[in-house]
Amino acid sequence: MTKKLIGFVSVFSLVMPLMASAAIANIDDIYAFILKMFQYATVIIIALAVLYFLFGVFNYVTKGGEAEGRQEAIKMIIGGIVAIFVMISVWGLVSILTNTFGLAGNVAPVVPRIPTAY
Repeated sequence: MTKKLIGFVSVFSLVMPLMASAAIANIDDIYAFILKMFQYATVIIIALAVLYFLFGVFNYVTKGGEAEGRQEAIKMIIGGIVAIFVMISVWGLVSILTNTFGLAGNVAPVVPRIPTAY
C-alpha cells in the first residue's frame, strides 16, 4: 500500500506543475497538453531504461566472484540494452513516418466545431 501511495504522490507531483501551467481553454489545448505529456513520458522512460542498464553494469562489477549474482546482472544488462534499442527504434520509426508523410510540425488536428447561428 505504501509503495502505491509513494508512486501516486511521485506522479502527481510531476504532473501537477505541468497541468497548472497548461492553461487549457479548448480542445486544441487539451490535444497539445496530451502530446506534451507523451513527449515527457518518452524521455522519462528512456532515462529509466538507461538507469536500469547502468544499475546492471554496477551489479556486474560489484559481484566479483559470485556466479549467480553476475548472471542476474547480465540479465539486467541485456534487458536494459533491449529496452533502449526498442524504444529508440520506435522513436526513429515514428520520426521517419511523420517526416515522410508530412505530419511533422505543431499542427493540431482539425476539430469539428458546432455551427452557431449569427
